[in-house]
Amino acid sequence: MAKFIVGILLVVLTILGCGRMSYNHSALRFQNIIDKGKGITLQNFVNADGDKQIYLSVVDLKKGDWKIKVAQARDKWVGALEVLSSTAKRHNAMLAINGDYFSWAPPAQGTQVIDGECFRIHEGRSSFVLDKNGTMKMIKVPGNWPQTPTERHSNCPKNIEQAISGGPHFIKGGVYVWPKPKVNASGLVNIGDEFDFGPEALYWENVLYPQAAIAITDKKELLFVVCDGKGMGGAKGCTMSGDITDILLAHGAIEALKLDSGGSATLYFDGAVVNKPSGKPSAGVFERPIANSLYLCEKNSCL
Repeated sequence: MAKFIVGILLVVLTILGCGRMSYNHSALRFQNIIDKGKGITLQNFVNADGDKQIYLSVVDLKKGDWKIKVAQARDKWVGALEVLSSTAKRHNAMLAINGDYFSWAPPAQGTQVIDGECFRIHEGRSSFVLDKNGTMKMIKVPGNWPQTPTERHSNCPKNIEQAISGGPHFIKGGVYVWPKPKVNASGLVNIGDEFDFGPEALYWENVLYPQAAIAITDKKELLFVVCDGKGMGGAKGCTMSGDITDILLAHGAIEALKLDSGGSATLYFDGAVVNKPSGKPSAGVFERPIANSLYLCEKNSCL
């Protein structure tokens, strides 16, 4: 019954114009599901042509004793990158997804808070935030971010337990929102009130590309979604405006945040990477080393 309802929702979203399927307007089909119990599942969706491949994990935090945490590459603020599977295994994660944007000289660009300790506050980028009461939200954390990569933020908001950035915040109150990108005076890109993304942000909304995002539902579930692309397994990629938004809205998303994508888009579930990352396949390296990640672990076994 759940599979049937999800399928109907996707069709209805497309017919009403709420969904914006971008490639041949072909609907996604439910393919399989893995249920680990304790409120955590992994679902796989493909289109009829097989060139859209999306992996979605749904976490009902009411049904398990889960902790939501942010991890740094090799547990270092600067000078380290690490593939997601390595980070996830070190922390005994059940589920993990790649995190924030980064340059090739890390750290991550946006807000990062781990166990109440601030490493950076970037008030111009939206973040997924878990507060000390266990409430999930997507907000722009106020504060001036450090001007040098190694500087630590000294005025950490006292109510934040974990935070990780990305951007833009593209589902707000259950509605898709993506203001027209504009190049600013520094040659970087602003999307609405979020600023200083790289030049590639001009094309993020509608390009077929490997994608990654996280969302919060109206039932306070947490959604992790990744779409393959760049020809990996025959996948051409997804659009943020259509494919990713459609599947998140169909699963009840009321808030959603784009994460670093392209070769970084990686989803880890129950001991293994489940999608087909496009890090550097020409060199036989499929997982791209990244700066940080968001993961779930059981409270009695987190490392």
